[in-house]
Amino acid sequence: MGNISSRRERVQFESADNECLICLENISSQCFVQCIICKILLHTECESMSRLVTNRQYCLCPHCQQVGTLGGVSSTNVILN
Repeated sequence: MGNISSRRERVQFESADNECLICLENISSQCFVQCIICKILLHTECESMSRLVTNRQYCLCPHCQQVGTLGGVSSTNVILN
């Protein structure tokens, strides 16, 4: 198993989708986390704090509960309305 970079795409999210599922605040930061299955968005800090509080060493989507499906997204490839 190795790390594979996927091709970069510009993705546009509607304003209703800009809400962090953990803190329910608007996501306006440069980097955030997105689930590759259910496409929810989280603040990077919220996801990190969630793992710290629960003492997890792996990422777990708070919505679909799938392990290893969260990935960081840079706003240079995403347009947040």
